[in-house]
Amino acid sequence: MQDIISKYLSDNVKITKIADHSAAGTGTVTSDELDMAGFDSVIFLTSVGTAAADNVLTLHESLASAGEAASAALLASDAASTEDLVLDVFWNPAYRYAKAVVTRGTSSTCESIWAIQYNARTKSQDNSTVGTIALAQFDTPALA
Repeated sequence: MQDIISKYLSDNVKITKIADHSAAGTGTVTSDELDMAGFDSVIFLTSVGTAAADNVLTLHESLASAGEAASAALLASDAASTEDLVLDVFWNPAYRYAKAVVTRGTSSTCESIWAIQYNARTKSQDNSTVGTIALAQFDTPALA
């Protein structure tokens, strides 16, 4: 059977804001739990306000809701100029639930943390029902 891919990326992934931005600090910022049922991969995206080599984005996973196992993957800033952190995980789910954890090494804000789940086992995702996302899809606009 051949997979049918929609022409819109947003029909083929699930987009979720899993943490709001935080005030400046040095502690960790832990996202809401993400249910990976039905997906084989996830990419986490965030930015920190102050670039530092010790800012770290880590994946935490668990078998059960509200549980937590040791981190499975992490992305450490590789330079003092890195403010944007992206962690792409081919899940092939050993665990069902995931959280993103940002460790801020120096006083810094952490912007919102977003998760984009992809490699869905069923096609056609509906991102229009997510409470914090306003999604518009349209074909090439008419020329003015």
